[in-house]
Amino acid sequence: MAHFVLTKQGYDQLIAACAGRPPSPLWLNAGILAPAEVAKVRAQGVDVTVFAQPVPFDDRALRAAVDTIKEHHPGSSVWIEHVASP
Repeated sequence: MAHFVLTKQGYDQLIAACAGRPPSPLWLNAGILAPAEVAKVRAQGVDVTVFAQPVPFDDRALRAAVDTIKEHHPGSSVWIEHVASP
């Protein structure tokens, strides 16, 4: 199952839920981790993809992002962080 993380808070929560180890494959919204942090996760053997541009939290943008993830992981489920409205 691919995991799509939208926020730094969501990333931290996912890592805590996974006993400190990032799941693989992992897709990250642009800007939630610094390049050095991404490199550190990759060094753990995690398949990490970072979107080049931030994915807005609207239905159209999220669907497009999920379609991209599905293209790379056909037949797999995609876990998506849900960001609550303020």
